[in-house]
Amino acid sequence: MRNPVSDGSDGQWWRDPSGQWHPTSSFPSAQTPMYAPAQTVYVTGPPRTSGTAVTALIIAILGWFFCPFLGGVLGLGIGWSARREIRRSGDAIVGDGMALAAMIISSVHIALVGLIVLFFVLVAAGLLGSTATHALVLFTP
Repeated sequence: MRNPVSDGSDGQWWRDPSGQWHPTSSFPSAQTPMYAPAQTVYVTGPPRTSGTAVTALIIAILGWFFCPFLGGVLGLGIGWSARREIRRSGDAIVGDGMALAAMIISSVHIALVGLIVLFFVLVAAGLLGSTATHALVLFTP
């Protein structure tokens, strides 16, 4: 064991964790850490399913039965929002397929409602004439 006050430039020594003595001139400064800095470790579980995508799909499906045009518009908007949320999350959130399905269902729904409304507007305006009336008569039981 070394003498704590011999041979150092200023006569002082320090003891490291292993028990060895060193002069104070070799003491690690605050700028150079004695130990390696801790590494950040991210612990993740399985990716979670987007609740927004599930909501969009439910609204898009129920919109066909309960609220024809509004369900389609809401399903399309919420599905678009869910896809944006999923893309921004990296791999933390899944459900892009559900959001895409909601957008497709809603788009088809809006297109069909638009065609049906256009058909009845043209019939009411008399632009389709008797052909539309015959088509309606042929398809009614």
